[in-house]
Amino acid sequence: MPIHNNDVAEIFNKNADFLDIKGENPFRIRAFRNAARAIGGLSSSVADLVEQGRDLSEIPGIGKDLAEKIKEIVETRTLPLLEKLERELPPELSILKTAKEIGLKLVISTDAHRLDDLKFMRYGIGQARRGWLEAEDVLNTRIWKELRKLLKRK
Repeated sequence: MPIHNNDVAEIFNKNADFLDIKGENPFRIRAFRNAARAIGGLSSSVADLVEQGRDLSEIPGIGKDLAEKIKEIVETRTLPLLEKLERELPPELSILKTAKEIGLKLVISTDAHRLDDLKFMRYGIGQARRGWLEAEDVLNTRIWKELRKLLKRK
């Protein structure tokens, strides 16, 4: 079964997300995001273009390097660079992103047993931010009245 354009675009977007987490070159991140948009917006299948031996760098926004990566994805259904990034990054970051995408609300544990321990909450908040979470995604950032209202809806 051939790979679809949206699958290739998703791999490029995920790659860009992981590069972003690592603080890599913003131009490289943007190149992957632009390529994802270009591939996602194509009327023809990249798998067909690869099969026909077409020059993928003729697609606007796709250079020689990205064209090679597209060909690799079409042929193997994966991108070694993405696999490498996934191994380098803590798995909880992609879990946080997925949780946000499907609408799950999370709680940041303070693990505070004394008042002084609350200073460590910044580490949990830092991880949440690295995982693209915002205040509305984290339940214990809400005031009690809001939280009760939210819990009654469920």
